Amino acid sequence: TSGNKAAFAAMKPWVAVIYIGPTGLESYLGATANCQSNNPTIIAYANGIVGNTTDPYEKAVKIFNWVRDCVEYSFYYNTTKGALGVLNDGNGNCCDIAHLIVALSRATGLAARYEHGTCNFASGTYGHVWAQIYVGAWFNADGSNNYNEFGVINNWDTSNYIHRGYYASLPF
Repeated sequence: TSGNKAAFAAMKPWVAVIYIGPTGLESYLGATANCQSNNPTIIAYANGIVGNTTDPYEKAVKIFNWVRDCVEYSFYYNTTKGALGVLNDGNGNCCDIAHLIVALSRATGLAARYEHGTCNFASGTYGHVWAQIYVGAWFNADGSNNYNEFGVINNWDTSNYIHRGYYASLPF
């Protein structure tokens, strides 16, 4: 009431407070056969993309935007390249682009997972995979089309897709 701050008060940075997530995200932080988040090349790219950014949301946006803008979509089925192959080739299908987003995210300490669904595109109905990154909540990160934004999918109808599963590691 005096207008003076108490001598014992301590404030944590906002980022540290907001990003303390629920337990159970451990399976969404590790490397897998196609999500080589512990590979030195993946780690170097991830660190180069996020730079000095410490805010988890900003890290996720930078990773998503980089993949969306720098990787070309190529149509083929299932996983053939993994994250490192997409990084080396500069192109991939939805599965492999998702591998790269997930790997870069995990390499910077962000939990990331895959979502699989049957989706309605303007060209037809197809099986599709995209990434989700956890920054206080799960945000869609579909880097397979330049019309998409972090958290917003614009290139297919999200109101009527069939959800097939969430994965820490893709089974296909």
